[in-house]
Amino acid sequence: EVLIELFKHAENREMEYDESVWTDETLDDRVSEIIRGAAVGLLKHELPHVVEVALEDMEYRSGIVWIRAFLMVERESQKGIVIGKGGKMIRDIKNNALVKLRSVFPDVKKVDLDLRVAVH
Repeated sequence: EVLIELFKHAENREMEYDESVWTDETLDDRVSEIIRGAAVGLLKHELPHVVEVALEDMEYRSGIVWIRAFLMVERESQKGIVIGKGGKMIRDIKNNALVKLRSVFPDVKKVDLDLRVAVH
């Protein structure tokens, strides 16, 4: 009901973007947000607000998207939390991010994510 009323009052004009455009974010920003979202979702109470993503490199070769990114934390002591025991947390973050990244690159054979942790 609310949407119907809103559409009644909306101005009818030409679209500003092509119908195939889903967002005005750059691809780098989308990839970074997906990786950060995977980290925040798994880290929960430990450090979600101090984690940033530095996208170092992204290239396409032979149907494969290669992404190299760093999860940036504020202190050296936080790296261990993000990496987790035996690397489990960073693996889980990577795997969760890969699921969503594959939807961003539906036409490629493989998405390869090299994810590391660093202090900024």
